[in-house]
Amino acid sequence: MNKKGFKEWLTDEDNMTRWKKFFVDGLQEKDYKLSDEDALAKVEGGAMKEWKKELTNFAKFILPQWKNVMVYHDVKEDLEGAKIFYIGDGEGDNFYYINNLYRTEKF
Repeated sequence: MNKKGFKEWLTDEDNMTRWKKFFVDGLQEKDYKLSDEDALAKVEGGAMKEWKKELTNFAKFILPQWKNVMVYHDVKEDLEGAKIFYIGDGEGDNFYYINNLYRTEKF
């Protein structure tokens, strides 16, 4: 993924739709009585807006350092899937990920 691809990934409508569904699913996991419509209303009522604001802040943080960034995909190299962003520079090595894009299986 190059810098242009990163920007496109952040603003892609299909990704936004998928990420919104992640929020709805997450709310319903916490409250199983919550209907699809009620969960969607909560997401559209503020949760998604706040998350997009933080996503924009992340982009503002990572884009100026792009020459030091490596992007790691999941094992299937699924471009739609979760990513880990590695930033290595003279100050150290750091990994960042977008928490809401990860799903774990509960046993």
